[in-house]
Amino acid sequence: MRTPSLSLILACCTATLLPPAAAAVPAIPSAAAEAPALLPRDAARVRQIVDAAIGPAMAREGIPGMAVGVTIDGRQAVFLYGVASRKDKQPVTERTLFEVGSISKTFAATVAAYADVTGAMSLSDPLSAYLPSLQGTPAGAATVLQLGTQTSGLPFSAPPGVTDSKALVRYLAALAPARPPGSLRIYSNAGIGLLGDIVAARMGMPYDKLVKAVVLDPLALLDTLLEVPKERMRDYAQGYTATDAPARLRPGLLWQPAYGVRATAGDMLRFAEANLSASHANPAEPGPLARALAQTHRLRVRAGPVRQALVWERYPWPAPLASLQQASDAALEHLPAQTFPAGSRDEDNVLIHKTGGTNGFSAYLGFLPARRIGLVLLANKAYPPQQRMVLAHTILTALDKTQSR
Repeated sequence: MRTPSLSLILACCTATLLPPAAAAVPAIPSAAAEAPALLPRDAARVRQIVDAAIGPAMAREGIPGMAVGVTIDGRQAVFLYGVASRKDKQPVTERTLFEVGSISKTFAATVAAYADVTGAMSLSDPLSAYLPSLQGTPAGAATVLQLGTQTSGLPFSAPPGVTDSKALVRYLAALAPARPPGSLRIYSNAGIGLLGDIVAARMGMPYDKLVKAVVLDPLALLDTLLEVPKERMRDYAQGYTATDAPARLRPGLLWQPAYGVRATAGDMLRFAEANLSASHANPAEPGPLARALAQTHRLRVRAGPVRQALVWERYPWPAPLASLQQASDAALEHLPAQTFPAGSRDEDNVLIHKTGGTNGFSAYLGFLPARRIGLVLLANKAYPPQQRMVLAHTILTALDKTQSR
């Protein structure tokens, strides 16, 4: 259904009610598999909330196009705004693919947790158990779990010249960090890339095929891609840098686990719903994927204002915007880390979320398990993480208030 434009920069805005997914996951009693639409009354209220936030944000940041997904109590809708490309003025549609940046890391966390719950490997194992050449080195003493909680001690990225996994292992063997693994939170693309590489090797298949087998196929995420085939290139949005130069993802070292996913808003919403459903799954009868998803949500580390789960971050809700912005600002700092042992008690009412960005795209995925609310924000322009946090907080707060009525 077409709607009037919100402002001069919005070429179009549509609300798309998601069709049923192709297949359900028996172990997860997930509304994501059936994807019922928001009821008409709820859809109108949600549209008003989303439109009021998105229009000004797109005008302020100069964003060409956005796709926004909302799920409430298992009922979903996607709202589409603007254009996928300034050059050809192609509107954003339900098939438009966006780069999701570091939200890709949540898929690496999921397959790692899946390997753990199925007994293929243990998150508590040291890296040297899977990379024997690291035996006796500081990097080899780091655990698989510490890769996923950003506390392994690995740097943000490997230095120039380290262009493949073998070179990375040689670099790590010579690495002499000032602090032992687990003592500092250091955000690391290299660490998540290595996590995906280790799990894929252990499970005996390439990383992209592992993600497809463990996550994408069971959840019917048909529009979530690590490689964009030729026939889908027409759906691939053109990204734009903060200075409006055209940009798209460039593969790099272990790029697929760290930032390689391209997806539609509908698929990211189904992934959010699967995570919400896993949070409420019957603990007596969850399947391995449900257990893996739930395992990624548990609070593992606190480092300054950052509350770190397995890739995801987790904060008490309602959360003051200032506290979320403070955590966002500190994300790339080197922060002393406090580990939360298994079984530690955490708040029941929480926000679990992850932001993502590439040179030409910005993304957000967050959900409130206790409120059964999820939100996806995808944009084909790089804009500041602080502003993504403002936009997400504004919409989630308003949606939560509607649930409290």
